[in-house]
Amino acid sequence: MHESDFVGKAAEDAAEKKRPRILLADDDLELIAATCTLLQADFDVVGKVSGGLSLVEAAFKLRPDVIVTDSHAQNEWTRSGSEDS
Repeated sequence: MHESDFVGKAAEDAAEKKRPRILLADDDLELIAATCTLLQADFDVVGKVSGGLSLVEAAFKLRPDVIVTDSHAQNEWTRSGSEDS
């Protein structure tokens, strides 16, 4: 085996072990906690937020692979965000 074979194998092993980074967003904090508990076995939960502006800030800062959010909360977050302007 050549040295390059070992380097290639190490890179493949690292890629296989990389867990997707998840950002959770919901206005129900209990639901966030329960979802986090369920996902932690297979994913890296990098953040948990409960508001629209917090979600945008966390997404830019944490750069998750996936964002899991409540689709119904979007309207509430958008309305509250527009009232702050």
